[in-house]
Amino acid sequence: FQHPPTVRQIEAFLIYLARTRPGKLGSKPNTHTLNKLLDQIRRAVRATSDHCYSKNEVQSLRKFINNLPAKEGISTKSRTKTVAFFPVVEELIYFMWACDEYDWKHPRCMQQTSFILIMMGSYGLRPGEILESCIHRGSNQGLTYGDVEFSLTWHKGALRLLLLINLRLRKGRRGKESQA
Repeated sequence: FQHPPTVRQIEAFLIYLARTRPGKLGSKPNTHTLNKLLDQIRRAVRATSDHCYSKNEVQSLRKFINNLPAKEGISTKSRTKTVAFFPVVEELIYFMWACDEYDWKHPRCMQQTSFILIMMGSYGLRPGEILESCIHRGSNQGLTYGDVEFSLTWHKGALRLLLLINLRLRKGRRGKESQA
């Protein structure tokens, strides 16, 4: 861009896309797709014209996109995200222990990685619920030893190991103590 597009021009472009572009989940694109496209436009403008939109301009554009379902009938659906089932986890762990030639920085790392894979497969968790997300980069948040509790319990007359996990980082609940 020689000159960065104005907020009005970006809004007009987003309306054009909402009216003409087919969506993957419906007949029109969804708000998530348009928000990703807005981020791409901002990066392209920053890279080519060295212009950054102000926080107010970005908030205005996000609000504009969130109002498009009512105005243009775009979708608010989101794609269902799959989790790794336990047979996949077993295969990953087998490869890690039997076939992988990677030299781990510390012997404990392979055990911790195996443990986290078992937790993800057993509980149907996605990586972002236990690991630090790239969106929250630098926050050093993830599952800690204090979030995992082992205990013995009786089950049908035999002692069994029970694993309790405090999932503080679930999507939409991050940083909200009452919903952890």
